[in-house]
Amino acid sequence: MKEKAYIRYVYIAGSILCTIVGIMSVVKQWKEIGCLAFLLLELLVLWVHFREHFLEKRRRKEEAVQESQDRKEICQIREDMAKIRVQQAEESKWLRSMLSHNVRMPMSVIAGYGDLLRRGRIMDEGRKKVCLEKITGNIIYLSNIISLLLDGNQENYKILPEGNSCVNLTAAVYEVCGYMKDMAEKNHVRLQVNCTRPRIIIMADYTQIMRVFYNLYENSFKYMKKDGSICITLDIAESEVIVVYKDDGCGMKEEEAANIFQKHYQGSNHTYGTGMGMYFVKEVIAHYGGTIYAKSNINQGMSIYMTFPLAEE
Repeated sequence: MKEKAYIRYVYIAGSILCTIVGIMSVVKQWKEIGCLAFLLLELLVLWVHFREHFLEKRRRKEEAVQESQDRKEICQIREDMAKIRVQQAEESKWLRSMLSHNVRMPMSVIAGYGDLLRRGRIMDEGRKKVCLEKITGNIIYLSNIISLLLDGNQENYKILPEGNSCVNLTAAVYEVCGYMKDMAEKNHVRLQVNCTRPRIIIMADYTQIMRVFYNLYENSFKYMKKDGSICITLDIAESEVIVVYKDDGCGMKEEEAANIFQKHYQGSNHTYGTGMGMYFVKEVIAHYGGTIYAKSNINQGMSIYMTFPLAEE
């Protein structure tokens, strides 16, 4: 607005000056001076015109640049919001997977033993003490898992703590087997552990090793559509610990068994879940320097072979 007012004043001044110059041109001695003044006035008006045109062009260019930047910012905001929504969905999916494969089974164990005590089904004081010990053990396990969950994120599906310690693998396997005993009996599944060595030491985290066998048991219960048995065999071969986990459930296709440790993999016999349980198992074992592979076939159960480096006490 100021620029347009300035130009209007210049034109008014120019008109007045043209009138004066015309009058002055009548007088002979002022004729040359009048022509020169008129020329200067025309140059001034021409300069003002081009200046106005240049400023208008620059303004439009700046508006176009600003509009382009605004569009880019809007597009970037939309992309960022889309990424945030995807990240939130992944975090939600991750949390559901972690809760499903690390919390559900011990919670079921606690609920099972708690229900037996509440209904007064266990009268023997020794058995009551055993039930309370199993409930307490699973609460401690859940506390450790939840602490790791709170510190985890979707890029760390393993939720593994830093640092290792000497773990008695034999004790860990028997402990989880003991927790699963009543649940197995309700499902008419026999649990068995074959091990002649009371102490087999590996470098790991006790909670994570329990987590491995919880997931294995849960996976077996999910796909055992008939009464059957689960057997875990522990042994030592030179500097390695050998663990063989076998169930006689419905099994799966041989070519699918090689893929069960992939993230979110679900075979043709899928029932429910996120396909993360066996992935967790593989990641934990790999983290502690072990190996794992599976063999199966339709109606021939599932066999899982694991190794761990043997540690010295």
